[in-house]
Amino acid sequence: IRLVELTGGRYHAAHVSTAAAIEVIRAAKDRGLNFTCDTAAHYFALNETAVGNYRTFAKVSPPLRAESDRQAVVQGLSDGTIDAIVSDHTPHDQEAKRLPFANAAFGVVGVETLLPLTLELYHNGHLSLLSALNHVTASPAKILRLKGGELTRGAPADMVLFDPDT
Repeated sequence: IRLVELTGGRYHAAHVSTAAAIEVIRAAKDRGLNFTCDTAAHYFALNETAVGNYRTFAKVSPPLRAESDRQAVVQGLSDGTIDAIVSDHTPHDQEAKRLPFANAAFGVVGVETLLPLTLELYHNGHLSLLSALNHVTASPAKILRLKGGELTRGAPADMVLFDPDT
């Protein structure tokens, strides 16, 4: 954040997962700094209890956090502090995950769960449907300065048809 202040550049923080980080980012944005960030779907859908008795399917980096952090991620998405939702798709085969916790690989299947977990934000009343979808479409495209994520003339026709209630 200090480099952004000094240089006038832009900065993107990936995989924001703690209330403390969200507060720092919110303050930076309030000061008008060119700062964007994302979170992965598992950070608003799960908390540290998903690891339970060292269940390696929930071993991710950064790790799953306390329930208060999960709620802060939801709030950060709701108030616009967090700009985008990413899949953090880092799957591993069973051999890499079915090991003692310390030896197991970090990562989760994200592509298959990104849409249903994002839709939970809508179904639970945390985001409107358009806001939830914006976090996984137009907002990431804007951050990356890509044409896409919107249905406009001259833009790539990247579409997914789905039933939000299924």
